[in-house]
Amino acid sequence: MQEEAHNNEDYVDTPEALGDWLEANRAHLLVILQQKASVKLRSKVDADDLLQDAASRAVKSVVGMKLATSEVMPWFLQILTHTIVDAHRHHFGSQKRDAAREVSVDANLPSHGDQAAQLADLLAASITSPSQAFSQHVRLGRMQEALSQLPADARQAIHWRFMESLSSQEIAARLNKSDGAVRVLLSRTLKRLEDLLNDVRPAG
Repeated sequence: MQEEAHNNEDYVDTPEALGDWLEANRAHLLVILQQKASVKLRSKVDADDLLQDAASRAVKSVVGMKLATSEVMPWFLQILTHTIVDAHRHHFGSQKRDAAREVSVDANLPSHGDQAAQLADLLAASITSPSQAFSQHVRLGRMQEALSQLPADARQAIHWRFMESLSSQEIAARLNKSDGAVRVLLSRTLKRLEDLLNDVRPAG
């Protein structure tokens, strides 16, 4: 019954569907990009060009995937983060010592020990709309707390999905669950995280 209910959820699984999603979320994505990209990088590359580059990568990557609508934003923000870092390396690659300082903290690719913090920031940015924005410190702290409250299998599934870009089938094999059960787990986990952020969103 749970898997049948989940099958009613909308999916983004074609370049055309992703294009529609990108157009509908363009304004939100540009706000996030402005927050993630450093001032130095934005002086070299227009935000629209960075977003278009990320969109092109996403359109190529979505072929063969089946993303629930609740998964698309964190998945795309991971691509956007890599796009920003690659653009910085392209323009300022010779300035290796200063490169990490010039990219926004949110945009840095993390060391292994920082992956939990990056996952928390990625999910918080994807769940929080510009009209609901609150301080980065509160947002990140609350999401880290919310992630720590998840059952181990849910936390691991979210990590594999958005940090390692594993498919639901690959996650299912690792967790010894069915593909449908993993899709339900991912969808419900993202909804739970959104609910846990409600108490720190400003009223109105």
